[in-house]
Amino acid sequence: MKKLQYLLLAFLTISLVGCEDEDKIALQVQNVETGAFLRTLELRSGVYDLYNLGTTEFAVVLEESDASDGDELESMDVYVAYRDSDGDDDVSEVLVKNVPASEFTEGESGLPNYTLVVPAQEALSALGVSEDELAPGDQFQFRLAVNTTKGQTFTSTNSGANLSGLFFSSPFRYNVTVGCPLPEGTFTGDYKVSLLSNGLAFGLPYLQDGMTVSLNADSRTVRSFEFAWLTAYGGQNLAFEFVCTEVGVLRGNTGLGCGAGSIVWAQGSESPQPFDITDDSSFTLKFTDFVEGGGCGVSPYTVELLFEKQ
Repeated sequence: MKKLQYLLLAFLTISLVGCEDEDKIALQVQNVETGAFLRTLELRSGVYDLYNLGTTEFAVVLEESDASDGDELESMDVYVAYRDSDGDDDVSEVLVKNVPASEFTEGESGLPNYTLVVPAQEALSALGVSEDELAPGDQFQFRLAVNTTKGQTFTSTNSGANLSGLFFSSPFRYNVTVGCPLPEGTFTGDYKVSLLSNGLAFGLPYLQDGMTVSLNADSRTVRSFEFAWLTAYGGQNLAFEFVCTEVGVLRGNTGLGCGAGSIVWAQGSESPQPFDITDDSSFTLKFTDFVEGGGCGVSPYTVELLFEKQ
């Protein structure tokens, strides 16, 4: 009980810190005059279809902003690196192309907009990787950089942490997984969730056994739902990705802790679970909670969830 009270106290502390973060973000906005950033307006396609490599593409709609409402934009560089799912044949980052400011158009906000499209074949050619080398779960890691008329370059390494979330949606980075896009409308809607295995943290289960959740389509391969973690802390989001024949959990940060970072769940030492892309009636997730314990003294434990479509 003392640990749970400690966690609640930590939650209150985090809430207070959140207010301070809003001030930091406001300060960052005021300091846009010192740099430039890209805002993600829409991620149209974030997966390369393994079985349609001739036509599949990565596509994202971007908005550039700087102190002069976009007039300082000179160009945008697009880089890509290849990460083999087995870790054997990684390829270091290379330049895919440079997009001059003249190819941007004025958006609804009056700022420069650009729809970046990188077909799989273009990325493969730039990296020197062949189609035969690809396997489910491989990643193409894209990095964008804004070049200004002042001779400055802004990217993920010098944009500041606040520009990677909230209003800005500006990570400058996009990981495009090699997979098999799910058929439209599948693995969405209401599912009953049953706990098949679960350790207890503070005497509480990962989530409420037998609850019904609504799965949202975050992309052609990623699904997620909102729930109350440990049945007590609402507003948490569990996201997972279907990769052709297996489904695995994406890293989730609770934003809660006991004075030493935040509690995190992830795939951990558990293997992704098999699933049938043609049958969305049920599937299973198996992953690890407390891969990072946030100083709460709770050991990592396995969570196994069965999803049954309602």
